[in-house]
Amino acid sequence: MTIMTAGIVVLSIVLLDQVTKYYIITNTSFPVIFNYGIGLGLFSEQKYFTIFTSFLLIFVLIIFYLKKNENSSIKKTVLVLFLAGGICNLVDRVKFAGAVVDFIPFFSLTTFNIADVAIFAGVILLIYEFTVRNLL
Repeated sequence: MTIMTAGIVVLSIVLLDQVTKYYIITNTSFPVIFNYGIGLGLFSEQKYFTIFTSFLLIFVLIIFYLKKNENSSIKKTVLVLFLAGGICNLVDRVKFAGAVVDFIPFFSLTTFNIADVAIFAGVILLIYEFTVRNLL
């Protein structure tokens, strides 16, 4: 995946995430959760820590992407999906005083957003890359 393609994918995911959140927030019939924590609500009382950590992880993902010289498009796609999800959540954290907007219910277990879908898709691809693909 070229840098241009990666940028277009990241921008597309960020735009989709932000447009859906804007629509959900302005439409009162949808339940919205402002999640101040990271996975499973961890660090919910530490706004600046989560914002700083988001910046740091985005920086690391960009460095990994630029330094990856291998031809594995799956690994580069994983990095792009993680980067897009991280940027989406960082935009929320800056915009909503440390919170991320969640609005897609997953049974009664949790609620998530487009950024979480991108990150989850990256995790699935990573599992595929290190298990199924290595077995073939």
